[in-house]
Amino acid sequence: MTEKRLSGNGRTAVGCTTMSGTEPALLGGTAVRGGGLPDYPPRGIEEIRELLRVLEIGDGSLWTAVAGGSTHRELEGAFAAACGRKFAVAVNTGGMALRIALRAAGTAPGDEVLFQVNTCHAESFETIHAGAVPLWVDVDARTGGVDARSLDETLAGCERVKALVAIHTWGRPENLDLMRGAATAYGAILIEDCCLGLGAEWEGRPVGTFGKAAVCSFGYAKPLQAGEGGMIVTDDESFAFECRLLRGRGALWSLTGENDVRVLGWNGRISAFASAVALAQLRRYPEVLSELQANARVVEETVRECRGLELFLEDPRITAQSYTRFGFRVLAEELGIERSLFCEALRAEGIPCHPGTFTPVNRFSFFSSGEWRRWVLRRDDLGAVDENYRRSYPGADRLHEHEAVYLPRNLLLRRADAEATATALRKTCGATAKLRRLPRGSDP
Repeated sequence: MTEKRLSGNGRTAVGCTTMSGTEPALLGGTAVRGGGLPDYPPRGIEEIRELLRVLEIGDGSLWTAVAGGSTHRELEGAFAAACGRKFAVAVNTGGMALRIALRAAGTAPGDEVLFQVNTCHAESFETIHAGAVPLWVDVDARTGGVDARSLDETLAGCERVKALVAIHTWGRPENLDLMRGAATAYGAILIEDCCLGLGAEWEGRPVGTFGKAAVCSFGYAKPLQAGEGGMIVTDDESFAFECRLLRGRGALWSLTGENDVRVLGWNGRISAFASAVALAQLRRYPEVLSELQANARVVEETVRECRGLELFLEDPRITAQSYTRFGFRVLAEELGIERSLFCEALRAEGIPCHPGTFTPVNRFSFFSSGEWRRWVLRRDDLGAVDENYRRSYPGADRLHEHEAVYLPRNLLLRRADAEATATALRKTCGATAKLRRLPRGSDP
């Protein structure tokens, strides 16, 4: 695909300089790269054309309804096809997508929804907004995904589990065999959270096609970014109808013409403008994803070579990642320096990095203080819930406090930046003895 880019958003090597030398920049050497990183997502004239089309046809003033605009329906059709599902329902946020999907799946007030603790707190909040009770399981530090033992132990103590959510964190697929098996064994519905995983694959099949439904987001840090917006995909026509009903405050007249309101819904309608931007980005995404995946291999090869660094467990069932961020682990005892110093050295080389991932949800005061009790609906037996919130999550703590490091996706948009990242990793890992002698302050 060829198109003109807006200034500053291209993926050419302008602004990137790669320099040689073995002395770490933190010790006075020359940084391996300088200059800014390209914006993500790439954007250009196609987004402008789609926005102009919305204005030309007057779609921007129409509601997301059968009698309303057409842009969101075009996006729904294209998105369903891209995900390999029959139906798609566009909504105004990724959080709303999860809330609606949980309700459409039959989740009633007081029912339980399980997912890993090392994720955005929005997962728990939207579960509560849907009327359900979030419960958490620990993660396996080797994989970053759900810990099988913790999942079994937690499910064994659940009496009202209705849904399991498989979260494809930062573009790495969750263990879908584990999650599907658990959902089947406990009579629960599986929903996939693909907000960070669009384009990833499990055993050669796109994530988002394994559960009853999957949810996606077009918000900040997502594969497609339209300011806001979200999508629900499914193969179940009646499920899709229920999602559309919940999206429009439960009003039947926009779907069937009946003058009736059957369910308690929300205003979850997406704007035509967000739909237009997402549509343009969806068309470009296969090309962008291919570049991310190709450049990620350069960094992966280097991580494998470096003693003390380790990729998350290389499961052969993960046949593609979408690299919303590039993650790996720092094993401090093998590496010879702590994660904080390792990250400081990388940043000095011109390589942005983030120690840790999401703050484990149980650490937020909304849950640790008991404020959650005021908002849980139709549950008097809160002892088990309280125990779940107060228990320890050693796998999540280990990754958050000591091991996990994530590189921004922008480093994978250009080959030169990926190669500079590989060079910085080798320089840092090869100079740990020198780096240990630096005086240490607080964790950067």
